[in-house]
Amino acid sequence: MEELSVAAATQDIFRETVTLMQHIQFVHLPPGTGTITGANAAAQLLFTINCNHVLKAMPGLPQNRATRHRLIATLIAQTLKF
Repeated sequence: MEELSVAAATQDIFRETVTLMQHIQFVHLPPGTGTITGANAAAQLLFTINCNHVLKAMPGLPQNRATRHRLIATLIAQTLKF
């Protein structure tokens, strides 16, 4: 069986997204409320939901782009508070 691994560039993009999530926490949440757990989880949700949607593996998501993006943004915003 072939062993799968994550490309270095993909890991870099994920780390940069976590950094962006931490910046969003710093700017938009009350001081001391954002955690690395929330930033990591928000980045993971962003990647996972969008990737699975592109692969047509999430048919339950709204098909309307604006509605879908608003839903994802709401999930991400709540996760950043975790």
